[in-house]
Amino acid sequence: GDNKALRDQFQTADPKSQNLLPADVVGAPGFMPGFSVPESLILNRGENDGVKLGDAVVYQNNLVGRVTQVLANSSNVTLVTNSSSQFIAQTSETKARGVVKGEGGGELILDNVVLSDNLKTGDFVLSGISSDIIVGKITAVSKNPSDLFQKAEVKSLVDFNKLTKVFVVNQ
Repeated sequence: GDNKALRDQFQTADPKSQNLLPADVVGAPGFMPGFSVPESLILNRGENDGVKLGDAVVYQNNLVGRVTQVLANSSNVTLVTNSSSQFIAQTSETKARGVVKGEGGGELILDNVVLSDNLKTGDFVLSGISSDIIVGKITAVSKNPSDLFQKAEVKSLVDFNKLTKVFVVNQ
């Protein structure tokens, strides 16, 4: 299993982010299967492995979250869907820019998109402005002409409940 995960990862990885450190998910604080979804994960890699605060964590080419705490041999990842998570993103096809905000409970939105930009259901949302790392797919768009901005609901392609292996992108 591990080698296949590694091979898949390197085949789908963005060549710009060469340094991918495989890590096992060893905990999900407060996660109760069947009752809740994880908001953060604990990995078995830490400072000794070169993990740094702010490192992106991916599964295949999907963004899982960011490292928000680093200990010697473990680290804590705040998931993209966590309500404290917020970052710039751009859609794949229409190049609309906005801010991805975690809503908690596995939910994500792309907010602060100017009305003149085109948001399209089914389009992918990519992390940052020049990355191939997928945040998720637009499932619904809400555009009200009297608002300053439009926004979209975004669904991650990752099942956070079932993650056992991820990769830390060392910058």
